[in-house]
Amino acid sequence: MKKIVLIFLFSISILFADPKVELGIDLFFKDGKSALLDNKKVALLINHTSVDKNLKPTLEIFKENAKKFQIVKLFSPEHGLNGVNLAGEKVNNTKSKNIEVVSLHGAHKRPTTQMLKDVDVIIYDIQEIGCRPYTYASTLYYVIEEAAKKNIKVIVLDRPNPINGIITNGPMLDEKYRSFLGYINVPYCHGMTIGELANFFNSEYKVNCNLEVILMKGWQRDMTFSDTGLSWIPTSPNMPEADSPYFCASTGILGELEIVSIGIGYTLPFKIVGAPWIDAEKFASNLNKQKLPGVIFFPFYFKPFYGAYRNQNC
Repeated sequence: MKKIVLIFLFSISILFADPKVELGIDLFFKDGKSALLDNKKVALLINHTSVDKNLKPTLEIFKENAKKFQIVKLFSPEHGLNGVNLAGEKVNNTKSKNIEVVSLHGAHKRPTTQMLKDVDVIIYDIQEIGCRPYTYASTLYYVIEEAAKKNIKVIVLDRPNPINGIITNGPMLDEKYRSFLGYINVPYCHGMTIGELANFFNSEYKVNCNLEVILMKGWQRDMTFSDTGLSWIPTSPNMPEADSPYFCASTGILGELEIVSIGIGYTLPFKIVGAPWIDAEKFASNLNKQKLPGVIFFPFYFKPFYGAYRNQNC
């Protein structure tokens, strides 16, 4: 019993250890940046990942501090305000805590003139994953462009790149394929935080938005998300763990070809590759012969609950 209690207490101490990194949301009010909002009408672009280092929701923090500004609406990205919608699924407008929630992944992906009516400042605070096709960044780019046209200030509360800030790998964007799934010309794994991406886009694409990034404290470029001490909140239904972005970067493109299952629809999204026609033993053996640094392939068998090869042995 003593061993069980000690293990439990040790686990709790790790769980609630003070994170090494302070996020943009942790510093916005603490450092007096909230003066930027005095007498302004504010819209928040947020979702379920929008929390401070102690997991307090960004919306709650802003509501508690809304003495000199007014929160007039919320914007939500792909997967919705609560992160429950599947990839590509249309998200409807709704309400949260009596505040209008306008979907930017429904009838419109860009905020319209009507959506931006009576908005002076837009605050963005969403966790990104470090891969170009992930659409939370694209939503921010669209917002920056539309805000620039109407002289609306955009403030980005910075968050870590969960892969780290060093790895830059993969192909650049072919301009003829520019879309919501790839809007700016950066490597597939770009090595930037969401704040750095915003500044890069605003400058390199000459958008000239009135943009300000609230930097983090304590974040180092070689940090993985686990190194930060922050709690990982699944950014979308198939991004359940802090290391999921690594695997998404590795197998995500393969999954788009729809010739194999990459674990979407099973309990290991992006972490497995299979199909009914694959010989697992031979496949793993041939891949291991490639001697890829730091990678071991292991034969594994599974049956997807939905998606590619649903209810088939892979």
